[in-house]
Amino acid sequence: MQQGPNVGRKPEDETEVSITRSEVGWDGFVKVDLHSFSHRRFDGTMSAPMEREILRKPPAVAMLPYDPVLDEVLIIHQFRIAAHLMGRKGNQIEVPAGMVDPHKDAGEDGLRAAAVRELSEESGLVVAPEALIAGPSYLPTPGNVAEIIHTYLAPVSLSQAGGIHGLQEEGEDIRVERIAAAEAFAMLERGEIEFGPAVTLLLWFQGRYASLRKQLLEVRPHLARSDEEKASSGLLFKSVRKSARGE
Repeated sequence: MQQGPNVGRKPEDETEVSITRSEVGWDGFVKVDLHSFSHRRFDGTMSAPMEREILRKPPAVAMLPYDPVLDEVLIIHQFRIAAHLMGRKGNQIEVPAGMVDPHKDAGEDGLRAAAVRELSEESGLVVAPEALIAGPSYLPTPGNVAEIIHTYLAPVSLSQAGGIHGLQEEGEDIRVERIAAAEAFAMLERGEIEFGPAVTLLLWFQGRYASLRKQLLEVRPHLARSDEEKASSGLLFKSVRKSARGE
């Protein structure tokens, strides 16, 4: 447990925060921290002391696999107990995603390594880390959850994609499905996709769809189909990554 005043100002923001108490309330698969603090208000005064319970989670990565030749994306279906308990569909429509290991996935290279690993585990797809095109990074619910999710577009061949995937030791039961990119956008509009990272990635991709597909097809007119080619095909998308990120 850490106690005592902790006053500081981060250079990237203008909010002064005084944390007087921080302790771990629960230390399990996820962490729950208890914080007592006050912060500088917009009128210049300090707020009254507040207490908040913060759910602390490791960073996560989420990937939207896309085949520009077939013009298809890959989605996954997976049961989520929290969605079921909320009265939503338990079998959620998602994109491959997973938590980052803070001990071995440091920095941007670590995030990409985690993305490649999770993509393989949840869909069987292979992509080179440098082929991933960075999408937005976002805070899902910063009011009471300390988590950041980094998203990527994964240019891959989907010609052989399908089946059931996931790690048995983690109880994963994941069915993958190929759908046209246009149908994925339509499903989003119809409210059929609720999984936050999938919503974020599809909205981001939809806004850049024409230019990204054009760039990917120019770099690689046809995607590799063999396992050997598939494992190295991502290298051919290396030149797309930086230009696509800023569009």
